[in-house]
Amino acid sequence: MPTGYTEDLYMGKEVTFEEFAMKCAREFDALVTMRDEPLDAPIPERFTPSDYHLREEIKARQRLAEVESWDEEQAEREADRAYQEAVRRRNEIIAKNARIRERYEKMLAQVRAWTPPTPDHKNLKKFMIEQLETSIEGDCTCVPKKPKRLSGAEYKRQQIEKAQWEIEYHAKEYEAEVKRVQKRNEWLRALRESLRQHAENR
Repeated sequence: MPTGYTEDLYMGKEVTFEEFAMKCAREFDALVTMRDEPLDAPIPERFTPSDYHLREEIKARQRLAEVESWDEEQAEREADRAYQEAVRRRNEIIAKNARIRERYEKMLAQVRAWTPPTPDHKNLKKFMIEQLETSIEGDCTCVPKKPKRLSGAEYKRQQIEKAQWEIEYHAKEYEAEVKRVQKRNEWLRALRESLRQHAENR
């Protein structure tokens, strides 16, 4: 039975050594981001770093500047708005969990009332009950802590610390992304050079 990588050879298609090597290279670190793409998707000459962390760092810097500009009155308004939003989100989660639990409990009652047609089906019933009970425990019991209303000064300090942490985190992650992509590009360049030399030496 051929694999996705050997299927073309199995089907009798002409496959060069370079094509086969590049297709197999998708399983390795440098091309790991292409693993879920079709095997015939072209491999780029070079990868470029994702700018996600760079954009997030910029947003965090903007947020820091915004928060630092708050006066006492605005900090109080923002703290109150954040508190009201946290209460609203918590209430939404509680209501959503109740709706989900109701659906699970309704199905659980049906499963418990079901009589398996043969002894071989008893494990199926047991499994169905386990799945529902596990889902009730995992999906319906997690509720965020009751929010605490912070003073404007406390909220401002918290938001400044959060923005500073995000700036540092995203700057570090972007630097790591750039280094990873450089390494991937070097690996890909060396592979292509090796394949070119292999073809010339044949």
